[in-house]
Amino acid sequence: MLALMDRPDGPLRDLSPEDRQKVGTPRDEITTVVDIARFAAQKEQALAAHRTQTGDGGPLAGMPPEQRQATLAREHFVRRPLPWDADPASLPIDLVAELAAASPVDPA
Repeated sequence: MLALMDRPDGPLRDLSPEDRQKVGTPRDEITTVVDIARFAAQKEQALAAHRTQTGDGGPLAGMPPEQRQATLAREHFVRRPLPWDADPASLPIDLVAELAAASPVDPA
């Protein structure tokens, strides 16, 4: 998000310092990063269908292809304890692996 805000032609370049602090999620709060590089092309196609993302002034407009690919190749999540979590301190570190183990997919 910081790189997007710092682009001279970016849609967020005119944000005040106060508003900049409200954009995105602080890195130290992100608990899970999922590599979706193999789906980045589909994600880019979906985003391209929305002018607010790729049209003039959109966050992806004018972004160099290599930066856009790097940006779209990962998804970031914040795991929050749920009311039924017995011990929030014991939440899984790798939520995706935990879910995959709990719900194996039958390839057939």
